[in-house]
This record gives sequence, structure tokens and C-alpha cells, in this order.
Amino acid sequence: MLTACQNKTHSEYLKTDSSSSAEVESLPKINSYSNNAIKFNYPAEWTFEKRPTEDLSYVDFFDPKSGDDPVFWYSRGEAWLTDFNRTKEDYKALLSESYSDMVVTDLTKTTIDGNDAVKLVFQYKANNTEYTMIQYETIVGYVSFQFNCTCKSDLSIDYESIMNSIISSIEFTS
Repeated sequence: MLTACQNKTHSEYLKTDSSSSAEVESLPKINSYSNNAIKFNYPAEWTFEKRPTEDLSYVDFFDPKSGDDPVFWYSRGEAWLTDFNRTKEDYKALLSESYSDMVVTDLTKTTIDGNDAVKLVFQYKANNTEYTMIQYETIVGYVSFQFNCTCKSDLSIDYESIMNSIISSIEFTS
């Protein structure tokens, strides 16, 4: 549905490479993250911290509004970690061990930078608070990439818009 006055979404901001100077001043500020395998845009007010582990490599992104817990993170691991044939029931069984009162609300096949991907959205409870996790997974060569956004469920629409913007800005570089 189109209306006479439309607000730009975060994805329109994050994908914009050039525009008039007056329009640029009114857009949210963005930063770019890159390493030897990937680059993407994220909100400028966020900070990040790399967290390498023995088997996986994580990068956590923190929104000042989200406190001490990362609101977005991505990880790289072995391609066998991603299974595009999992069903909602498979994810529920897999994740119920880690998350209480877990309910899968969306499971969609999609693409990220031209690569097959899956988007999973689920809700769970922790400390009497309901959270929503939005997760994308893809395989590039022999590497599995997983992108996660977790927020209180009442903020999920805002963060899903940001997450979609990040996902649409991803470029795999190797």
C-alpha cells in the first residue's frame, strides 16, 4: 500500500550510497563493519566487540538502549552447522533445551547476498520477560554465517526493521 507521505525505513537508509546533502543530514547515521569475509552496515550508535572462541568466531553489537547484553551478533563456523531443511518442530526441539516457553513464530527461506538462507523468528521467556530472537543463517563456501538479533518482544518490530536493514546490506567478500 502506498500513501502520499511515506517514511523511509532503516533498510532504505542503510542501502543508500549517495543522496542530496539535505537528505543525508536527516538520515540516521550508520557505520560499516568489515573483515576478510563480510561487510555490512549497522546503526552508528551501536558498538561492537569481537569474541573469538575455539570453534566459532563471534562479533557482538551493543545498542546503548539495550544495556549490557548484545542486541545483535553474528558468528562464523563450519558449514555443517546450518541445515536448510529444518522444520519449525526441529528448531523447537533443538532450542527448547536453551530457551524456556519457546515458540517459533516464523521460518522462511530467503537469500543473503545471493546465497540461500533461512530466517527463523521465535519468542521465549527469561526472568519473567518475553524476548524475540530473529535469526538468519546462510552458507558461503565452507563457512556458516549466523546473524542474530534479540530484544524484548515489545521492541521486536523496531529491531526487526533494523535487522532487515543489516541483512540487506551484507556483502560477502571472500
